[in-house]
Amino acid sequence: MCYVILIISLLQMPSESPIPEQVVVKKNYTKNVIINGGIGLGLGLGAYYCKSTADKAYDAYKSASTMKKTVEQWNRVVLYDRLTIILGASSAVFFARAVYYQIKNVKQTKVGRLMPDLDFRYAENNKIILGFEKKL
Repeated sequence: MCYVILIISLLQMPSESPIPEQVVVKKNYTKNVIINGGIGLGLGLGAYYCKSTADKAYDAYKSASTMKKTVEQWNRVVLYDRLTIILGASSAVFFARAVYYQIKNVKQTKVGRLMPDLDFRYAENNKIILGFEKKL
């Protein structure tokens, strides 16, 4: 019985070669490096601006004459210090992504990577075949 099923399945195989061709995938990550580096640089400059503004607000806080101005300047110091931390951390993340993409770009240019194709076929009796095609 097993031989009959095997023979029938071999007879129903498509006429094309069971071993597909390899597809070379090359992706250029230069665009990602430039975008992430630019965003990281912008966020870093924003963090520097917030830090200098927080320092100026702290100097104004120390020399404030009324209680209202003291509270306003202190709230400004706290706001810009928090923004400095957020922008600085975000800048570090985007710079790390730029370095990651640059390393990935260098590795990609050294070695061509072969990726399998996704194969999707409709067979008889309402059967769907889904799998990867890769040369052995």
